[in-house]
Order: sequence, then structure tokens, then C-alpha cells
Amino acid sequence: DITFIQSEEPTHAVGFAMATAGSVVLIMLIAFILLGTVQVLVLPKISFNSAKLGVVEPWKALGLGLAILVAAPFGIAILMSTVIGIPLGIVLVAVYLVIVALGLVVSVLTIGRRVLRLFGRNWDDQSWGRVGVVAIGMLVIAVLAIIPFLGVLVVILALSLGTGALVVHLVRGRAVATS
Repeated sequence: DITFIQSEEPTHAVGFAMATAGSVVLIMLIAFILLGTVQVLVLPKISFNSAKLGVVEPWKALGLGLAILVAAPFGIAILMSTVIGIPLGIVLVAVYLVIVALGLVVSVLTIGRRVLRLFGRNWDDQSWGRVGVVAIGMLVIAVLAIIPFLGVLVVILALSLGTGALVVHLVRGRAVATS
């Protein structure tokens, strides 16, 4: 005789994995909204001017941002492969992560401002309005990011555009300050 005993283990494992993935995504979403909130409240001029630059010169920002996203890890890996370059590589990893995270917030601001403009609104002048712009933009990117295949492309484009716009704005600001 053969008896069939159905096990619930695989079902629980898949459910646990999905719940864990959802929790991680939710925590990251909240963390980036908090980062964006701090960024627009502490550095509003840099944030919004970088976001405007991403609209005015999108191809320049996108190209530079993509180059930074791709080339910087290779440069850091080369530095880290030498004994002398390890401390500098560690510092560059931290700088890279900060610039990319702040660049994502610049993209979020760009998208959030565009969505509000579709509805004839402008929340740039109010502190809580700026936080709302961050939340709206982050939710748009989060919703688009869960679409298979397209989501990865959206995230890469958002990171590239925001990072490039931030770096261009910072370099221009430094060039103006030194001249």
C-alpha cells in the first residue's frame, strides 16, 4: 500500500520568503523616504537645483550618472586590490554609496514634482510639501520597480539620472565658488 501525506513545508517556506522580501522592500521604502525628508529639509537648494538640472539636461545627467554607477565600482575594486589603496578604497565606497543614495532622492524629487505638476500643484515652498514630493516620487518609483524587467530598468535610470544631476550640480557649484 502507498499512502500520500501532504506536507505544508514548501508552502510555508515560500510564504515566509515572500513575507521577508516584502518586509525588506517596505523597510527600504521607509528608509529612503526618511533620507529624502532629511535631504530636502537640510539641503533644499542643492536637492531641488539638482532635480531641475535633471529636467533641463537629462541626457548629460543620465550619461554621467550611468558612467559613475558602472565605472566607480571597477575603480574601487582596482584600488582595493592593492595594499596601499585599501584605505582610500574604503573611503570611496562610503562616498559612492552616499552619492548614489542622495542621487536617488534627486530622481525622486524630479518625479514627485512632475506628478504634482500634472495636477497643477507646486509644493516646493513648504517644508511639509517637500516631504510630500519625496513621498510621492518614492511611491511612483517603488510601484514601477516591482514590474518585472521594467522595474530594474526604472531603478537603474532613476539612480543614473539623479546621481548624474547631483554630481553635475555639485561640480558646477564648486566651479562657481572657486572663480
